[in-house]
Amino acid sequence: MNGFLSITQIPCLLILKESELCVDHHLACIDADISHLSAALRQLREKCHLLREAKHNHRAALSPASILPPELLIDILFCAESDPIDIFNTSRPAWAISKVCQLWRSIITVHCPKVWTKISVLCISERAEMLKDDALLSVLETVFSRSQNHKLDITMEFDFTCDESHPVLELQNDIWDALTLHVERWEKLYIFLHPIDMHVLGDLRGRLSSLKEDGLQYSSPTTAPRLESFKYRVELCDDEEWDTGDGIPLEYLFNIIRNSPKLAAIDICCQYSSYDTVSPHISKPLLSKLVVNNTVFLRSLSVTALKEATLISDSYVQPESPSDFLADFHDLLVESRCSTLNYLNISIDLLNQHLLSNLQLASALTSFNLCQYTWNDQDDMVMWEFIVQLADMKEFIPHLEEVELNLPIRRKVDIRFADRTMVKMVEARRHLSLRKFGLIGDYARFCNLTGDDIEELKALQADGLDVTLLGTRTCDYSCDPLEYDDS
Repeated sequence: MNGFLSITQIPCLLILKESELCVDHHLACIDADISHLSAALRQLREKCHLLREAKHNHRAALSPASILPPELLIDILFCAESDPIDIFNTSRPAWAISKVCQLWRSIITVHCPKVWTKISVLCISERAEMLKDDALLSVLETVFSRSQNHKLDITMEFDFTCDESHPVLELQNDIWDALTLHVERWEKLYIFLHPIDMHVLGDLRGRLSSLKEDGLQYSSPTTAPRLESFKYRVELCDDEEWDTGDGIPLEYLFNIIRNSPKLAAIDICCQYSSYDTVSPHISKPLLSKLVVNNTVFLRSLSVTALKEATLISDSYVQPESPSDFLADFHDLLVESRCSTLNYLNISIDLLNQHLLSNLQLASALTSFNLCQYTWNDQDDMVMWEFIVQLADMKEFIPHLEEVELNLPIRRKVDIRFADRTMVKMVEARRHLSLRKFGLIGDYARFCNLTGDDIEELKALQADGLDVTLLGTRTCDYSCDPLEYDDS
């Protein structure tokens, strides 16, 4: 009997069968709804895609920059890197870019850290009222955060005030403290100091491990192993005289030079406390550029690879200098066995025969510049010999390309070395290497030049040679550079 259903079981089977048919019906309805909804969803997605595409096209028409790909935007926004971050002005490029939209803000603040590495703090007293102290420090902290761990380029000008209670001093000190928290990241430093502020340099001692370029108006840290360029100048206004006490100790500057093995450029012009020569000489085999206004550096250095030299000497800059600039420079070239000099710029009180001796040693020289603020018969004679040797001796400075003679003499003066020989020299040298010749004197009268000489120079100018000859009784530079008032 187990293989057969009982009469009582048959109704249950019928109920189950009907239930299954009902479930199938509901499933069929749901499947139909799903199919319908899927079609509707597909249509909605297509409509959404069309709307997004239309929105994109509208944005492209209204703001083409908004559709640039992020990688291209990063390249474009990097252009803001050249503009220093002014902590007093948050409307400058980097700040403005971060306010355009969320995408640009993300790119400029996260993906362009180098944009935030150049920090400028200038004219504190004039602009301090623009932002409160805590706001300025907040701005600085934001800049440091966005620069991540990249090296920093710092420019700061200390304002001068004798009033120790002046509110700008507290703000200035707070800014300096915030900057020096990141001193190990400083790669370039340009700082403008007054004597009263020199104590702040103690904060830098032994911490400038990343410094490569240094420009200071009044003083400098004593050691920087990565320093490649050192500039130290005290600039004078026209109505100022030297008033710096005993001047900066030379040993302080020599320590910087001595302890900077990578130093390639020195630019030092200021008053000094002494003229004591360093012995033995400091050897700087990588030094290629030298700008000095004191012969003590010429007598204390050994420079085998010097390429550019600027010598500045006048009674205002070093009133008690006991030495001959040109003679000491000659000794520097000889003792260093330097044969690489290709640029020489001279501005000294009195020329002498050592000028010609220096030029004879400079066989690689391509550019010679002279600037004289005073003039006398000895200067004229030396320059006449210079012109004659250029005219008669091809082996004298054989690669010379540029000669610029500037005579901003504030009195009427006759310049006698400018004569027929000079014109013939320019013509002859033009066929060798000369590309530019200039002779400019504010009040100079070229008394030995004739009208025919001027015409020959004009012909050379018309033929492509860069020739400038300017001598006037006035400061009117609007005249033809090959004309002058000989009245």
